[in-house]
Amino acid sequence: MYYTAAVTSAATYYADAMMLEEGTTPSTYFDGSKSSTAQKVYGWSGTPHASASTESSTDFAYVEPVQWQNILGPTSEIQISRKELDVGLLTATLHDALLDPAVANSVVKPGRRMRVMALAPVSDANQGITAGNWYSIYTGKITKGLSEYNPPKGVEVTISASDNVKSLAEQMESSSVANAADLAYTLEGKGVPWNINGSGNQISSASVVAYNANASMLDQISLTRDTTLAKAWVDRNGVLQFRTAWNPTPRINFYDDDPRIASDPAHYLSWSDAPTTYDTDDCINSVTVKWLRYNVGTNQTTEISYGPYEDSAAIAASNNTVYSKEFKICGSPSNEDSAWIKTNFADPVLAANATPVRKVRSLTYPVKQEEHMLSAIANDLYSNVYLRFKVTGTDTIASNHQITGLEHTITAKGWNVSYTFADTGSVAAPVFIPSPPFQGVGVAPGVWQNYTPSIVNMTGSVQRSRWMRVGNTITYQFRIYVTGGAGSTAAITVPVPVSNTYYAFENIFGEHIGEVTILNNSTGYISSGHAYTLGHSGMIIFRPRDNSIEWPGSSLIGAYVQGYVIYEAA
Repeated sequence: MYYTAAVTSAATYYADAMMLEEGTTPSTYFDGSKSSTAQKVYGWSGTPHASASTESSTDFAYVEPVQWQNILGPTSEIQISRKELDVGLLTATLHDALLDPAVANSVVKPGRRMRVMALAPVSDANQGITAGNWYSIYTGKITKGLSEYNPPKGVEVTISASDNVKSLAEQMESSSVANAADLAYTLEGKGVPWNINGSGNQISSASVVAYNANASMLDQISLTRDTTLAKAWVDRNGVLQFRTAWNPTPRINFYDDDPRIASDPAHYLSWSDAPTTYDTDDCINSVTVKWLRYNVGTNQTTEISYGPYEDSAAIAASNNTVYSKEFKICGSPSNEDSAWIKTNFADPVLAANATPVRKVRSLTYPVKQEEHMLSAIANDLYSNVYLRFKVTGTDTIASNHQITGLEHTITAKGWNVSYTFADTGSVAAPVFIPSPPFQGVGVAPGVWQNYTPSIVNMTGSVQRSRWMRVGNTITYQFRIYVTGGAGSTAAITVPVPVSNTYYAFENIFGEHIGEVTILNNSTGYISSGHAYTLGHSGMIIFRPRDNSIEWPGSSLIGAYVQGYVIYEAA
C-alpha cells in the first residue's frame, strides 16, 4: 500500500482499497504515473499523485452510425445522376427475392438510407484518400421500390433513391440571408449537414434581410448563392457545400494522347466521348435583377426590378444579339441602390459570362483498371479537372474545366463515368426562385442617395441634413443608416403634418425604438428633438403609424443626425 503525502498525527487515515501485485518488484501504482504510448495517454485530473488518474485512448475504430447491408451481389445495374442544386438520383436493378419490398423484413423500404461505395485503389494525399479505404460516390434515401415477377427469371427489384437536395427542396424556409455564413442559421434543424466556406459550425443569430413564405430551404440557398456569386451543391456524402471564390486545383487530368496515361493511370486518363462546343447560350451580356425589399413597417417583402445592365461591347460582338439572364438577390437595405447593384453584382456577372469560351462540354471515360477508380472517388460536383484535347490539326483545347454534372453507369460489363462541364470562371446559372406572396400593387424602385453632411465636427452639436420630400402615402420611408455600432444615438426631428399623430421609429431588425408626438406648435418642429438609442448598427425606418394622415404636396421632412450617414429618397 502506498501513500505519498505527508502524514500528520492529528489526522485519521482509512484504507478503502488494497492492490495486490504479482512479482517481486513494485510497478507503477497509478495510471497517471505511466508513460503515454501511441495508443494510450495517461495523466492526472489535478495534482499528480493526489488526484484521480486518467487514461484515454487514441485508437478508437470508426463505428458506423447505422448497420449497412451489402446488396451489390444481386445487383445487375446502377445508374447515378447528379447535378448542381438538382436532386441527385439513383436507380438500381437487382435480382433477389429476399430484397422484394413486399417481403416484411426486406431492407428495400422508402426512407431507408442507401449509399454506393468504392474502394480506393491508390492513395492521394492531396485529396485525403488512402488506398484500401472505402469512399462514397452516392448517399441518399430510398424513395421507391418496384418489384416485377417473371416466373422463369424470378423477381426483379428496381430501387429508386434521391439525395439531400430533395430534403432541402421539401422543407419550407421563409428567412432570406445575404451573407454565406448566415445560411447556417436557416439550415439549423433541416437534417442536412453543411460546409460553408470550410465551416460546419452552428450560429445563434443571423442578419435576415427579407422574408418569403413561398420559398423552400433550397430556394433560399439558391438566393444566397446568386447574391454572393458563389457555388453550392450537395456532395457525394450528402453534405451541403457552399463556397465563395471557389476554384480548386485540379488533381485529375484527361488527355487524348499522353504517355502518362500508361505510366500514371490514376491521375492521367483518356476518354471515349468528349464533344467540344462553343455555345452562345453560355453568354450573358445583359443582366436584370429582382431585389427582395423588406418593409419592416408592413412586414412585407416586394420584388423590385433593376436593370437591365448591359455589356455593349459584348452585345455588338454578338451581332447585336442580347443574351439576358434574370437574377433574384437580396441584401442590406443600404445596398438597394442601382449603382451599388451594378458595381457589386451586374458587372462581375457580365465580366465572367459576356464572352463564351470554347470548351469540352462533357466527356465519358470507362473504368478499365482499378487506378481509374480514383477519379470516380475523388471528383465531385464543382471539382476542377484539366483537359487537353486536339480539336483539329494543331488546334488544341488545354484548360481547367469545372464539373457541374456527373453520371455513373455500373453494370456487369463495365463502369462508365460521365462529366458535364462549365467554365471555371463563369457564374452559376440562375434558377427559378418563387416570388413572395402577392401583396397588391407593385412598388417602384427606390432611388436612394448616399448623403453625408459635409460637417467637419460630426460629434458636436446636432447638425442639420438636407431636406427630404415625401409623398401622400403611408408606406413612404426615409432611411438613416447608422454606422456607429451598438448604442449609437440618433436625434431626429420632423415637421408638422396636417394633424397631430404618432410616428413610429423602428430599426431594420424590426425592433420598436420609440414614438414621437408631432406637435402643432408655432415653429412647426419638435423644439427639443428626440434621441433614440439603437441596439444594433443598421437602418432606422421612419413611417407614420396612422394611415389617415395626408401630407400636403409641398410638405417636407427634415432629419437631424449626429455623425451618421443618411440615405435619402430623391
